[in-house]
Amino acid sequence: MYSYRKKIYLITLILLTLLFLVACDLLPKSHDLTVKVTDITGEMLSARVSLLKNGKTIASKTGSTVVFKDLEKGTYQVVGTLPSGEEESKLATIIDSDVVVKLQFSRLAPKSNKVHKFIFEESDNKSFVIEKLGNDEKVIMGVATLNFDTTDDEYGYVDISLERNSSDQSTNIIIKPLVEKNPAYIYREPVVREVPHILSMDHLLRKQENMLLRSSIQKDTIPEFKAEEYEVGDQKYFYYQHFATGAWEQIPTTVRAVGNHCIIFVDDTADFYTEDLIKVYVDEFEKNIFPVVTNLYSSRFDLDGNNKLGIVLIDMKAEPSGSQGIVGGYFWGIDFYSLEETEQYDLYSNEGDFIYINTQLLDPKYFGDYFTIDAHHSTIAHEFQHLLYFYRSWENNWLNYRLLLDVEDIWINEAMSTYAENITGYTEVDDRIYVYFAEEYGIPTSWVSLLYWDGILHNYGFANLFTNYIVEQFGEGVIKNIYAKAMDPVKAIEEYAGMNFRDIFMNFIIANKLYSLEVAPEYTYQYGLEEDPVHDVLDGYSIVPFMNSSAVKYYEITGDGSDIKISISGGPAEEFPIGVFIYRY
Repeated sequence: MYSYRKKIYLITLILLTLLFLVACDLLPKSHDLTVKVTDITGEMLSARVSLLKNGKTIASKTGSTVVFKDLEKGTYQVVGTLPSGEEESKLATIIDSDVVVKLQFSRLAPKSNKVHKFIFEESDNKSFVIEKLGNDEKVIMGVATLNFDTTDDEYGYVDISLERNSSDQSTNIIIKPLVEKNPAYIYREPVVREVPHILSMDHLLRKQENMLLRSSIQKDTIPEFKAEEYEVGDQKYFYYQHFATGAWEQIPTTVRAVGNHCIIFVDDTADFYTEDLIKVYVDEFEKNIFPVVTNLYSSRFDLDGNNKLGIVLIDMKAEPSGSQGIVGGYFWGIDFYSLEETEQYDLYSNEGDFIYINTQLLDPKYFGDYFTIDAHHSTIAHEFQHLLYFYRSWENNWLNYRLLLDVEDIWINEAMSTYAENITGYTEVDDRIYVYFAEEYGIPTSWVSLLYWDGILHNYGFANLFTNYIVEQFGEGVIKNIYAKAMDPVKAIEEYAGMNFRDIFMNFIIANKLYSLEVAPEYTYQYGLEEDPVHDVLDGYSIVPFMNSSAVKYYEITGDGSDIKISISGGPAEEFPIGVFIYRY
């Protein structure tokens, strides 16, 4: 009996001790150590991974991702060994949670042999060596700033130096000679086109809309105006602000046609509009623009209760401007406010679902017959998308939410509008792409940001390229996800694509230069491009004086049989990640 009681006592004591230790967090715990092995670009590599404690190997495994389970607290040495004998090691300290260690080797994974792509973090040594670049070999290189702040308009310089036969090998990135030659890159130099270009003023109007949204008239619900039904012959005055002077006037218009989904208002001074011409506007909108645009983006709008888009054709008396072009038309969100509300800010709402198209493009006294009516159709598709996006953003409260997040979405708004021109068939390839490629008006690609909008023609070309690229890579669902989610469009794209945005951006800027080679699906377009972006020849030292955020500069390097060391430094290179790609051929 005594022995039995003693056993019960001891067991109870042990249990109580264990409970005490658990409560005091004094029991030894075990944790997992995960080791991921990659090449310099982040591609997975297979290696023999050894785990050492106090200088002794306690476990070894082979693979690209290996897990050592049930380890106690302490410091371990992780050593990765490639079949070639190359080693990388790191210390890993386990305290009170699982630990992940990344072993990155300087070599490239075998499947990366065509395009070498790597990302330098801010504190990294941004240099690499192209080993033994032959006399008959060349390299295409791109250097990109991976700063995706949509409100950052700061430019900075980037220094890029090339040194041949360098004795300084203080880098762990070596691009080895090709075992088998890659397809030759044949440069298709872009042609400078001295022709008028159509410009949307929407980027400036978006900024004024932001001012209203930040003001005391900010509201969460979409307004409803008194239902307005129109008949042919009705007259209406529209408030119009001259872009050059800022002066307001009221433009008299007459309803010339009413369709199932549109109303055509025409400036009374535009006397060249015939009934046949007006009929073309209605037919194109009803049969093509409306069904195509609403199918991809949204069909929700109608502030003024007539279920029709007001298409207002007025003489905007605009002057063509080099890098900004001639105004083709606009949508302005102030029409979503009451006139009484906007008058407080010296702005004048027309209270309804309206887009405005510049009659100058078709008026013989301005441009002769240079522009066709398709220029108007593409602009209508463009501005209709803006209206739908504004309505949808208000409907899901993104308009207000993005102000709290300090996120600007002009770039994707314009990108989707330029894409609307493509899918409706009026623009096979946006000619502003070639303005960007050719660095027209003295504006290099390094000045042109994807995410920060300056409102120049180059921005539209770059943005149109991006939309075509992401739709080709991920499908139209990526656009629908941007519409559906009240979130930063960068995050919406990442969410749908299942990829980090900087990886998407890097693949995109590679595709812009190498698409004709079809070296990999992620670097390829089906878009009918016929020219390439400009590149500089790098042979020594190059300074990029104005490197913008989310921008790229391209280079060509010619071999002479020596090792070539490339080093990158400077403002943005020290403040943000820098992406580099190398194509050797």
